[in-house]
Amino acid sequence: MRIGLIRSAFAPILTSHIKQAQAFCKQYQLDEVWLLPDENFELPMDKRMAMIRLAIAPYRKLHAGMPDHFDYEWCLKQPVFDFRRDWIQVKPNVRQYMMEHDVYIEQIAQSLVTEKRWVHVKSMTQLAIELAQCHQVSTYDAKVAGLFHDATKRWTVEDSLSWMRFCAPNRIMEANAIHHQYTGAAFCKRVLKIRNQKVIQAILHHVKGDDPNSLSQILYLADKLDPSRDYDSSKEIDLCKKDLKAGMAVVKQQQLAYLRKEGVQI
Repeated sequence: MRIGLIRSAFAPILTSHIKQAQAFCKQYQLDEVWLLPDENFELPMDKRMAMIRLAIAPYRKLHAGMPDHFDYEWCLKQPVFDFRRDWIQVKPNVRQYMMEHDVYIEQIAQSLVTEKRWVHVKSMTQLAIELAQCHQVSTYDAKVAGLFHDATKRWTVEDSLSWMRFCAPNRIMEANAIHHQYTGAAFCKRVLKIRNQKVIQAILHHVKGDDPNSLSQILYLADKLDPSRDYDSSKEIDLCKKDLKAGMAVVKQQQLAYLRKEGVQI
């Protein structure tokens, strides 16, 4: 049996890696090709191995790990992973794994927003985690929802409307400032492959704050009370940490007054 070994970082494994493995197999007429992650890399070996297994599952000749012996070896340089450019090269089941196992999610979230917006995203995500801790809600769910709540905020009006036509056509007449809660939820579900329905639901309602789920309320409050904003929200934050329901009532009233002043219809 002729066996080949490919070493690379596989952080994460891309479709280009699979194509190269298939070409390697064909060129040397191999019976098997094994993919082995490099040892010295910041992302843990077990997570990289798990992603490789998911990605190569449909390919009979491809395997993950170190074979008992090999006849040919090929070392591949891992390209710099840029989510905006490379997400299409990450198989959907691998994207789902990344979202569920905290693999590069902060880097991916940062790639989707402007530098200024990232300051807000980091700050409100930390607040969402703190609120989740106070109210026995999953801190990881709060982290994911916080990091990606503004995933489509930077989209053009045209791009936003294009997605609104299929993901929320009955909401398309709402103010443009609200659209990103609908497009963001759809993007996170369809592209990022976030499968946690509570997270999707929280993103879907984070502008209006009209969902009674605790995670949805936490995301709404963290977004509105973000300490990096140019007003002092410490009093409201303390209230929300003690009593989520009371905090929602106060912040909703404040937001409704602000939106009326700005002429935004909800």
